[in-house]
Amino acid sequence: GLPVGKLIEWVMPMGCEARPLLFPFLSRVTQDEKSFALWAYDFEEMSIFPPLFYAYGINSKTMVFAKSRSLLKDLKSVFLNPLFKMIVLDTDQYISLEDCLFLTRCARKNKQVIVLLRHFRLSNKKGNVATSLRLNAWKDQRKNGWWIHVIKGLDEKRQWIEG
Repeated sequence: GLPVGKLIEWVMPMGCEARPLLFPFLSRVTQDEKSFALWAYDFEEMSIFPPLFYAYGINSKTMVFAKSRSLLKDLKSVFLNPLFKMIVLDTDQYISLEDCLFLTRCARKNKQVIVLLRHFRLSNKKGNVATSLRLNAWKDQRKNGWWIHVIKGLDEKRQWIEG
């Protein structure tokens, strides 16, 4: 599973079909009727199709979706509340180190997993001290699966997931 009480930065560029990689984690969280998950996004050109999530075993009663042009500002009270055990922020907006540190404190205090989805490749040249795990993900159409490249947080640097 993903580390609880941590902020995770995971690159999943739009159109690379990598978002379903998060579905097993969301499914596990939402099976408990008292454990909620949130997927928040800020894209005008994107909309969420909840039945796709439910088809992967994510519980519709405990999965919440939110759309906002200013995720951190509009959802600040959500981060301070332990109701959500997993929060996915799907955004390409700039998020400052101060905001990342705030998210890390909230995740630790509330025993949450907060995943910050990025749309540009991460490198180890410029890190993010607030995150405990940084990953790049991309789909390999020829091999029908995904490559996961660990930038920070795990020993295994490259992982193949059959898809």
